[in-house]
Amino acid sequence: MTIHFDPSHHTDSMTSSEQHDLTVQRLTAEFCNLISSESIGIVVDGCVADLSWASKLALPELSERLARQRIIDYLDCKEKNFE
Repeated sequence: MTIHFDPSHHTDSMTSSEQHDLTVQRLTAEFCNLISSESIGIVVDGCVADLSWASKLALPELSERLARQRIIDYLDCKEKNFE
């Protein structure tokens, strides 16, 4: 199940922490029983740092997409015993 960021949901009034928490919640629901929410939070933190150049409005969606892809890549490698 993929839960995508809803661009029509206005995050302008949300703090960075609230945006981060929502992203972690969505990805935790998407990858339940595959990776811990703590690990997802770490991935999201890294994505936000890597996307520090992005505009504040684009950052929530971009960081969620990047985190999703990094988690998928990790799970694919794990499935192949990290070969």
